[in-house]
Amino acid sequence: MIKNIIMLFCLYLNLNAIYISDKTEESNFVVYDTTTSLMWQDNNNVMFSSYSWQDAINYCEDLNKKSFTNWRLPNINELESIVDDTLYDPAMSNIFYNKLSEIYWSSTTVINDTTKAWSTNFLSGEMKDLTPKSDEKRVRCVRDF
Repeated sequence: MIKNIIMLFCLYLNLNAIYISDKTEESNFVVYDTTTSLMWQDNNNVMFSSYSWQDAINYCEDLNKKSFTNWRLPNINELESIVDDTLYDPAMSNIFYNKLSEIYWSSTTVINDTTKAWSTNFLSGEMKDLTPKSDEKRVRCVRDF
């Protein structure tokens, strides 16, 4: 309850880069990003599960966290919004509890080669556009809030 009041207050003040983590139950860990109005999955699955691109899309669409069922695979711009260029290994915002220096899928297909999709390597924060969709990569689902 207090978390919700704080989040609403931060939204009211229109503060930038305010994150609120809900870590009350590990299976439901999420991060709220009030700057982008996105809610991110932050449980153990983001560290220990890898999927092909299509399976990653299906996984996110089937996800049910915090009573929300409208999860999706983030597009490349959303995925890049959690990169922290001042960090390395992993180059990811410190607000996330579960993070690895691995490659994570985005939902964005490479325009000139539909067999590949954009991904982000969180070792350095580098975007990659040469990832075959058949490869197995990590997944961090997102939803609008």
